[in-house]
Amino acid sequence: MAKEALQDAQRAETAHPPLPLPPKHHLFGRGLMLALASPTSILWFAAVGGALIAQATDGSWFSSAEFLLGFFIGGVAWSLGIVMASHHGGQVMGNRFKQACHAISALLYVYFCCACTA
Repeated sequence: MAKEALQDAQRAETAHPPLPLPPKHHLFGRGLMLALASPTSILWFAAVGGALIAQATDGSWFSSAEFLLGFFIGGVAWSLGIVMASHHGGQVMGNRFKQACHAISALLYVYFCCACTA
């Protein structure tokens, strides 16, 4: 992300020929697989998720299912909101906005990397 942020500052706006996109359901499937395979997601669910679920429910199957459904819906809503805000912000604010997002993401990764190893 840091490399992308630095390169964006040096690149001029160029027009690229449109690439053929795969069907939307294929793109959705790819995104879903990437999200499910994310090491940070797996680690979070293994370390924190079980404890949260145990404290948030009374131990019954229905209560656990209700919590997980709400958690899933909230995660999907959050993800869609972030994607829509990024897409709209990129269109409205241009290349500088995308460059700033890359730089902030890179700084966050460095921070979390240092905080987890300390």
